[in-house]
Amino acid sequence: MASKVEAPPPLRAAIGVDDIADAVFATDLDNRIVAWEPSAERLFGYSAAEALGRPFGELLPYQMRSSAGEEEFLATICAGRIWRGQGTVRLRDGRELWIESTVKPRIVDGQVIGSVSCSRDMNDAVAAERYLVGEERFVNGILDAASALVIVLDARGSVVRFNKACEKLSGYRAEEVIGRPVWEIVVPPDERQQVMKAFGDVQRI
Repeated sequence: MASKVEAPPPLRAAIGVDDIADAVFATDLDNRIVAWEPSAERLFGYSAAEALGRPFGELLPYQMRSSAGEEEFLATICAGRIWRGQGTVRLRDGRELWIESTVKPRIVDGQVIGSVSCSRDMNDAVAAERYLVGEERFVNGILDAASALVIVLDARGSVVRFNKACEKLSGYRAEEVIGRPVWEIVVPPDERQQVMKAFGDVQRI
């Protein structure tokens, strides 16, 4: 006969769960769900009755963002340390949900007996990140295709972009100049002090 799975009574008070808006749940060392708060029901779409006692990965198939994420996660929790990371879970309707989780080990009498997880929806943030990456690739493609010389500098005068036309004319590769002050590369020696002073004035504004 299967043993009854119950959330440890001190759990809610220990983590202040009523004050947390993100999804909160707890698992044992076999990754079986032993606590499933209403916030987890709202985010993941499963009731406590459906979740308790089931392995988390069976309920919500997941994939961590880093290929080494799961090994790192297990090592961190078993060592009694807090783990933070991102990944995806697949919901019951097949949709993929990006989440960011903070996982704290549950320790009783000096032994790790499981973990408490606090997860938040990251779908909008990941979509925005992917959009920005796409935009950056698009802009980089245009700059590299341009026949004009294009050098992009930061406020300190350091090179952050050096297009293909600049490489052809100067003989420098982009990786050789990015991060270096522009006056070391394209400014004549007798004009360097003036250019350095101009960028110094910009930083003081």
